[in-house]
Amino acid sequence: MTYIDATLRDDLIEAERQAEKGGAACGLMAMVNEGFWLTMNREVQIALVLDHSCSVIRLTGSLLQVRDENDNLLGEWVPLEKAEKLKDQENVHFLSRDFVLYRDIPLKGAPRIVLPAVDFPFLHGIEGIVNVTSASPSGPTDELIRCRLGLGGTDLLSHVVGFDLDIQPSAERVNSVRENSCP
Repeated sequence: MTYIDATLRDDLIEAERQAEKGGAACGLMAMVNEGFWLTMNREVQIALVLDHSCSVIRLTGSLLQVRDENDNLLGEWVPLEKAEKLKDQENVHFLSRDFVLYRDIPLKGAPRIVLPAVDFPFLHGIEGIVNVTSASPSGPTDELIRCRLGLGGTDLLSHVVGFDLDIQPSAERVNSVRENSCP
């Protein structure tokens, strides 16, 4: 885990811009990382490096989606638990054990890859931390994060978390400080 300082943030943003410019599937499809940009708009960003079994990955609804110009969900990466529930549905076509296409959604315009914002419940309820979001970076940005942390070339995944700070002293805390103040 590392705090994303201004220099690293600038480097990550540039890497993500280049990845989006290049597109997905060797440039065959447009790509936008909605979650990354939301995360970079928060006051504080942290980069994590995780293995595939980490609960951040297992608990998420979707890390990668295929959407059309009307934002219809055409396909998505699904955690194995969700894949198990979908396996007998006629409208679902498995491209792999964890990536599905939905047959009953008519395509409107060109499809694109979307990396959505991902809920990060591990910071919910912590006083002073608000507007929590997280995302999976694109491949090049993921590699940049892992290299900066000395983990390049590994089978690990990076994930970025962003949040705002709302440090307002609660009345309870202010009263406690007043009661314990020296005369």
